[in-house]
Amino acid sequence: SGIGNSLSEALHAATTYLVQWLKDRYQLSTGDIAMLLGTSLEYGVAEIVDPRPRVVAKLKKSVLAQITP
Repeated sequence: SGIGNSLSEALHAATTYLVQWLKDRYQLSTGDIAMLLGTSLEYGVAEIVDPRPRVVAKLKKSVLAQITP
């Protein structure tokens, strides 16, 4: 998830953290990650009332199960 001073910053942070996790956990290339996120990425707004919004970037477990490191 990502927290920012704006919804845009929180969205960017959440995406950045997910990309880094995919690189670390599955050793995917930047191109592979772009294709994966382009077809399967989902966002959820976890907190918007607080002055610093929080956004969650997620992939379904069924999608992750198809990845072979």
